[in-house]
Amino acid sequence: MSDTVAVRAWGSVPASESSLTGTALLLRLALRRDRIKIVVWPAGIALFVVLFANNLRTMASQGRLSELTAQMSDAMGMLQFFVGPAFGLDQGRIELFFLMYTQEFLLAAALMNLLLIIRHTRGEEEHGRTELVRSAVIGRHAPLTAAMITALITNALTVVLVTGTTLAIGFAASDAVLFGVGVGLTGMIFAGVTAISCQLTEGGRAAGALVGLLLAVAFMVRGVGSVIDNDGWLVWLSPFSWAPMTRVMVEPRIWPLAIPIVVAACCFAVGYVLSARRDVGAGLLPTRAGRVRAAGWLRSSLALAYRLQRGSLGWWLLSMTVLAVIWGALVNSVQLGMIEGLDGDIVAGYLSLMGVTQVLVVGGYVVIMLYRLKTEETSGRLEAVLSTSTGRVAWLGSWTLVTGLGVGLQLIMIGAGIGLGGAATTGNGVWLGVMLGAVTSRMPELLVLLAIGALLYGLAPRLLWLTWLVLGYGVVIRFFGQGLPGWLIAASPFQHLARIPVEGFTATPVAVLLALAAVGFGIGQGAFRRRSL
Repeated sequence: MSDTVAVRAWGSVPASESSLTGTALLLRLALRRDRIKIVVWPAGIALFVVLFANNLRTMASQGRLSELTAQMSDAMGMLQFFVGPAFGLDQGRIELFFLMYTQEFLLAAALMNLLLIIRHTRGEEEHGRTELVRSAVIGRHAPLTAAMITALITNALTVVLVTGTTLAIGFAASDAVLFGVGVGLTGMIFAGVTAISCQLTEGGRAAGALVGLLLAVAFMVRGVGSVIDNDGWLVWLSPFSWAPMTRVMVEPRIWPLAIPIVVAACCFAVGYVLSARRDVGAGLLPTRAGRVRAAGWLRSSLALAYRLQRGSLGWWLLSMTVLAVIWGALVNSVQLGMIEGLDGDIVAGYLSLMGVTQVLVVGGYVVIMLYRLKTEETSGRLEAVLSTSTGRVAWLGSWTLVTGLGVGLQLIMIGAGIGLGGAATTGNGVWLGVMLGAVTSRMPELLVLLAIGALLYGLAPRLLWLTWLVLGYGVVIRFFGQGLPGWLIAASPFQHLARIPVEGFTATPVAVLLALAAVGFGIGQGAFRRRSL
């Protein structure tokens, strides 16, 4: 009887409207579920406008802007790789210095949309909710349409908040609108790209990895193109270049924003076409079938944890190594600045900064692996593992051990990559050993982050989002914490170790952080043993 009713209900929908039927209902559901995220994400991006502006005002009050202008002119090649395409940096205006942070806003918008679209498409399918919803009178394209409209609303709010905050820090109205719209449209591009990726792959992680790879390639193309020619053809190939090409506050022009509008619309259209050619839960790209029998070495919880993390670790190792070599090779641009009379320690400072930055990026790997641990539980697979002789302590310990070893391996490759890149460029082989020690010495910081995550998971998996908060707080304090009270700075686990090679090694903070990590792991294990799955 229920099947008959379902068929009759589907048949009662006009063919012209059936593909979008139920979109409004799914949109209300998405907005209801993500009502906090839809506000917090754009507000967080807009908050960084204030943080960046305050950082620049602090430098201006200390009379350091003229010094910064001189340094930038001496190392413009390196600068364009990180912030380009950028225009008017030689004018010494604080508003134009703010535009050096444009790429940070574009990256944040891209990641926000990546997570949002995956959550409302592949995430719903993986949890079985899409199949349940589509058993009712829901059109084929309704879930994707609802996800896209949710992304559009989120990006529109981002435009409003970013425009408002840039107005507050002194932008002219036209420049503020141009900047805010550029950020929002860049986000919509990656919403469309993610919509395509979700049709090609079977899982949310695979879709995210594919978009992440494209994001990294686009970012590198933008950087290399900016170094070669700030307005050359290579720069225009990257979506991270189209918003800066509006040349806010220098030669404002609106026509470059037509490119992201067209590209985003095309991506969504392709996403619609592809979604009609696959089944729910499936992807268009074929996946390799698993073995009928598991390998003999998978009999321990440690081996299983390694097998589950192996793919992600491989991609992270490759990405971090390539990025590290590039950072190290760019030290040549810093040396050009030294020839013009800059401080002789600038190379050491640059390499130290790159090492610290990549350590914070690896912090994202730590949090992602903790969420994988949560997924194993919520999917029901962990219950099957624990029904064997494997205990809870062994499982959580094995997972965090494999994650910790993966982090250590990444730090080794990062240190070696930065050192090799710097040594090859400068001809000074000492940088290999120096940077290898400098980066790996920051391992205790990431162990503390891992311990915090293990503690939160042991208490309740729903608390894991706090690990993102800890990592984000550490990033903000590291790069924008100048002038804050000492206790706020000390609250970050990433502020206590020496910045080698700029500073000398000190053992006390290392010992303290390792002790805190051990305590966190211990409490997390105890809590996990006592709570229900």
